[in-house]
Amino acid sequence: MTLLQSQLPADVYQLLQAIAGNAYLTQAAVEAFLTSATVPTQYFSTIETAAKIAAMASTQDISYTLTIQNSANPQPNITFSVKRTDVLTDLALGISSNNTQTLQFGFANAENTITYDSSSIPGFNGPIFEAIVWVIAEGLYAQNLADLGKTGVPLPIMQDFQFDFGNAELSIQTGYVSILADVVYKSNLVTH
Repeated sequence: MTLLQSQLPADVYQLLQAIAGNAYLTQAAVEAFLTSATVPTQYFSTIETAAKIAAMASTQDISYTLTIQNSANPQPNITFSVKRTDVLTDLALGISSNNTQTLQFGFANAENTITYDSSSIPGFNGPIFEAIVWVIAEGLYAQNLADLGKTGVPLPIMQDFQFDFGNAELSIQTGYVSILADVVYKSNLVTH
């Protein structure tokens, strides 16, 4: 955003305030946002060039079954699914609470598609339900994902070795994250 502020007229820059922190998976999605924000098309290329970054996208297909715990047999249920795509941000190397070396991250949600699947409740209105429930559930899901990102995912490495994070470099490649780092044999580590 700082780069864009120096490249755009002040009135155009103000139109972009809603884009900060958002993630878009395609150029068409960015242009749809810019169009809805009434940004003149002559600035699209400047904005797209400044905002484009290599990133990792994570797609989850989540299935939910809500069972109403009452005395009915079988108990009534409602099922729906969510296809969610997040862009991982702020990749960093870290140490978890149990001294495991991890890849830590933040995320920005790019897309959610909620689909009502079925219900055993006669006359149940699924489309209204899916919108209401996901508004509530999405916040909990996002918090769990944020917590996972702070903890990080363990890095694979051979037993008795660890990465030297001092001069490590992370880079996103097609299909994976590259870690360029020295490796240290644990018996050579001194602890105090």
